[in-house]
Amino acid sequence: MKKNRGIIRSITSKVWLISILFLFLLVLLGFSFPNYLFQLQTRERLLKIKDYTEYKLNVVEQVRPEFKKRFSFNGIDYYYDGIEEVNIMYGSTKTTFENVLMREYLSLDDFLMKATNENDSEEETVYAYRDRPSKDVIFYIIKKKNANEVILRMNDKDSQDETKEETQQE
Repeated sequence: MKKNRGIIRSITSKVWLISILFLFLLVLLGFSFPNYLFQLQTRERLLKIKDYTEYKLNVVEQVRPEFKKRFSFNGIDYYYDGIEEVNIMYGSTKTTFENVLMREYLSLDDFLMKATNENDSEEETVYAYRDRPSKDVIFYIIKKKNANEVILRMNDKDSQDETKEETQQE
């Protein structure tokens, strides 16, 4: 009789353990499924856009600025300096700069058309991406000519304010 109770307890504990693991798996799937549906919906919405060159830009600045490689595409390495992410919005549909390039909705040249050429040297070309209504520089795009690198660098607001003050004093 005591052997049967031990076997029954062993089976009961295993059933409870399997039930808890199954419940954990269901909760995990429940949290990941809406994200999967959101990605599908975003992909479908992006395919229906007629003109990919008409977009708004949202740049998320890093709390602790650092220089890091984000991705590579078509033999070009893309680095972010002080930028957490660059989001491109087509109406209410929001996606990342990386996604737009990878899916070839925009090319780098298409993206640079909305930027102004600030400096062109033998090593690099510097573009400034400006906020259209205020004309303030949001970030710089540095395209290295020999290294196949593109750096998106956050505009240092302190240096921009100092430049404005110097211009006003003159």
